[in-house]
Amino acid sequence: MIAMEQLKDFWKNSDGLMRLIALNAAVFLAVIVFRLGYWAITGQAGAAEALVIDWLGFPSKPSKLLFRFWTPITYMFLHVGFWHFFFNMLILFFTGQIFREFLGTQRLVAVYLLGGLLGGFFYFFAYNLFPVFNGVSGTNMGASAGVLAVMVAATTKVPRLPVKLYFVLTVPLWGVTATLLVLDLVNLPLENPGGHLAHLGGAALGFLFVKQLHKGRDWSTDVNHLLDKLQGFFKPKPKLHKVHSKGFGNQKTNGTSHQNPSDQQRIDAILDKISSSGYDSLTKAEKEFLFKYGKQ
Repeated sequence: MIAMEQLKDFWKNSDGLMRLIALNAAVFLAVIVFRLGYWAITGQAGAAEALVIDWLGFPSKPSKLLFRFWTPITYMFLHVGFWHFFFNMLILFFTGQIFREFLGTQRLVAVYLLGGLLGGFFYFFAYNLFPVFNGVSGTNMGASAGVLAVMVAATTKVPRLPVKLYFVLTVPLWGVTATLLVLDLVNLPLENPGGHLAHLGGAALGFLFVKQLHKGRDWSTDVNHLLDKLQGFFKPKPKLHKVHSKGFGNQKTNGTSHQNPSDQQRIDAILDKISSSGYDSLTKAEKEFLFKYGKQ
């Protein structure tokens, strides 16, 4: 119980960067636990891994994607290998701090998600349109597309920012990012083409995001609005005291005072707002008024 409360406090007090890392870590640990449990029952750890990838990875076959419609989101949090998970989170942690400083925390999660989506569908359409992939299918997974979106966005914003490699060699940020992208291009025809294609799609999103931001278009606004809606949907609604009214004169239970008509109208407006947009949409003043009214 104490551990659960600590996790809730960590999530509540963390920003978008740490929440992304925590969510990736939670999925990675869940995969480990599932693999151990499956192995203990069947003796087949590999089959457990294949099952997780099948249900959470992004398939290249349209017929399979139709029945795995959640995978364009889940794939970008799925890792089954330690080093894959470790290096993705390491890059996200360091480049995410640069992004956070120069582009703001509020945009980071949106860029990660948009980069993951564009990277995933870049891989999906390439597998279904490029002749080289005829008769070939695959399943994509990992945070790399989202991570590269964050990294390239930060690089596009401050390309000459000096960073230290191995705490010794100082190079501009664009040099590190360019090296990773060149490696993707070089390895594209050699191994894991789906993964490299997703990386390039995520990188493209990061670059375009900053260019559009400079033109006054912030692609993160709608994403953050949707995330707020979803967060409000899953949060428990506050318990409100039921108010019995007769005309405008709402009599208190002690029978000594009456509710002001303007207060009743304000209560009605607040309740309508909660019904349409959720409790979190209320302003601080509205919440305080509702709390004070509920005690009457």
